[in-house]
Amino acid sequence: VTRGTITFTNVTIPGTTSNLTLKCVVSADGKRGRVIEYDASGFKSAGTFLQQDLSALNTTIPTGTFAFGLDSDSATGARVVEAGEFSLSAAGITGGLVDQSRANDANPIYSAASILPGMATPPDASGRGTLALTVGGNSVPYAYYLVSSAQFFLIETDNGQAFGTVQAGVAHLQSPLSAGSVNGTGVIQLTGIDKTFGTQNLGPAAIIGVLSVSGGNSLNLTFDGNDAGTVLTSRPVTGQVVSFDPTTGRGVLSVTMGAIGGFLNSAVFYLYGPGSGFIIDADPTTPAGTPADLQVANKAYSGTLTPQATGPFSNSSLSGNVISVSGASATPLIPDIITAANMVSSNGSLTAIADVASLDSQLGNTDNRTFGEDYQVLDPALGHGTAVFPPGYFGNFSSNQPAPATFYLLGQNQMVMIGVLSGSDSGVTFFDPN
Repeated sequence: VTRGTITFTNVTIPGTTSNLTLKCVVSADGKRGRVIEYDASGFKSAGTFLQQDLSALNTTIPTGTFAFGLDSDSATGARVVEAGEFSLSAAGITGGLVDQSRANDANPIYSAASILPGMATPPDASGRGTLALTVGGNSVPYAYYLVSSAQFFLIETDNGQAFGTVQAGVAHLQSPLSAGSVNGTGVIQLTGIDKTFGTQNLGPAAIIGVLSVSGGNSLNLTFDGNDAGTVLTSRPVTGQVVSFDPTTGRGVLSVTMGAIGGFLNSAVFYLYGPGSGFIIDADPTTPAGTPADLQVANKAYSGTLTPQATGPFSNSSLSGNVISVSGASATPLIPDIITAANMVSSNGSLTAIADVASLDSQLGNTDNRTFGEDYQVLDPALGHGTAVFPPGYFGNFSSNQPAPATFYLLGQNQMVMIGVLSGSDSGVTFFDPN
């Protein structure tokens, strides 16, 4: 595994004297990796980088219909999440559909709203172009950076006035979909925001699990959640796919009393391939005084659906070198961490080295931190397992004891994980093959 530091000496972060600095961990083939911001600016960022397909840099606008997912947080906790699809041609954006929610709003901002035709510019030599998403009276400008003709990253380029925050995310070219594209088994991961029980303090909410759809409408989910320190594990849920339109990839999930059970009553997803897509919270927020058994809050969950490899799974599904990133959560309380780890399936142990970017009131920035912990795959059908990790992985820097965690496997050496120490927060950690 390759680890490194990248400092952009010609880029000073606005409002600071800091040069933009990144820590990264890179796969053996050099084509993908995970990255965190690691400078003195006080800003925290975490994400993914991918090798760019140079053949896509042909100075023409990428064409086709793209599904996308966006999210962002404001300083006041008003997290905004968005998912949708739009079509691109040489003329720019020709139309699309979008859903958008803001945490604790009485209703979603947009529900299957039309994206109007709008501008787009071709990519330059670095793969950067621009486009505008116009919905109703709002036209929001974005820059995009091509990974390939089938994928690009997006970031809003204005001051965020429209929704009080600046959004960023990714878009994937949609493959042809049919009514059966919604069927299958996949791993779901969601990040949102909620109030810590009994207080007005905001904390991160995280959900991971295995979701199966059959017959086009029957939904079964087993999930684990950490809602601002309130932990649930191996929770079964049944519900319905109440609608799915293969022409747009848009679908709606409904789970009766799902919010009371730690999940959601309603979520919207957009597929870009069979079982692959983006999903966001579509719950309303009930007014004060609503009976406890009917209370619902929009927690601005956003995340992904990813097809799960065929099991059975075991400890041998985690073996050898892996890379991971933790962070980019709904609050800065979750540190940004990149890790290179070696998994030993014979005894369920791992050894790792990590770089950590956390708040100055936590640990600050620190690198080359080593640790050794344990893991075990418990459910060969679901790929569900448990692990212990340093508590700082989940923002708890006061404990000296390892923190319990749970995970769901997507495939060989690929999984999502959350911390499940009651009373402690968690984000979602992503593990990828080396």
